[in-house]
Amino acid sequence: MKRIRTWWNQHKFMTILLGLSSILTFVGMLYSNWDFFSYQIPLWVSLFVGFLLAVALNVFSHSAASDDPVSAAEDTDETLKEALLLIEEQDGILKENTHTINQAMNAYKWVSWCFCHFEGFLEEPEGIYQTIMDCLISTIKHHRDLNPRMAIWVENEEEPGMLKCLAAYRHSPQVKQRRPRIHESSAGLAWLTKKEYYVPDTYDPQYVFERYEYREDPEFRSLLCVPILCEKGKETVRIGVLSITGIPKDAYNEANPESKAVRDRVTLWAGILFPLIYRHLEEIERRACKTTNIRG
Repeated sequence: MKRIRTWWNQHKFMTILLGLSSILTFVGMLYSNWDFFSYQIPLWVSLFVGFLLAVALNVFSHSAASDDPVSAAEDTDETLKEALLLIEEQDGILKENTHTINQAMNAYKWVSWCFCHFEGFLEEPEGIYQTIMDCLISTIKHHRDLNPRMAIWVENEEEPGMLKCLAAYRHSPQVKQRRPRIHESSAGLAWLTKKEYYVPDTYDPQYVFERYEYREDPEFRSLLCVPILCEKGKETVRIGVLSITGIPKDAYNEANPESKAVRDRVTLWAGILFPLIYRHLEEIERRACKTTNIRG
């Protein structure tokens, strides 16, 4: 209604003159019995009135705007509010992106530290992995509502066809005892296909999810599994799977911009973790071979 009132105040003279011009043309045509040549004179008169109309529009529109300072001020206020909301939104996105970049840099720093002080890393690898995963959790909006838990799954050399938990964050201690089957688990499918596997509802039977293996944890309804891999020429080197849970159902829906951003960050962190996990698994294998040789 405010916009309509403002428009009327600015264009009421134009509307009135336009109506008078139309009436004059119509009367002229009636007067000449609808003869084309006879109503040329009233037609030219109406065109002249139209010219006056254009002049009046330019003059009176400014006059009307100045005569109604309240409406003009209200319009200006609404415009300013919309601009401020847009600025705040853009500022929020910028701050969020800046925070994500800072946390990614922190994660990279931890990985670099581990390579420079590898023996120190081997003393407590679980704590280092948890710190790096915590950097990711801190970038997630409303993470208290999502209550995410993360885990790193790698191939179990001792039990072929199964995975094992290399490190976990916020999970119950029993997670280290789990052995997801590659062909029968969410993490296993991400490992097998080398693509992320998303379970929007862990109670939905159409998705592969090893419910019995998570019975010790509080209920969660969403699970996202992202393969930890690296492209090496035409070959894809796969070394593990990074999983993240969510308490709400469909917490990481790709159609939601915030959820899509979380999925992208999990993929980013999988890439950050790749060199450290690769080096760690090499060391585990080297020590296992050394132990076997000593026993032999």
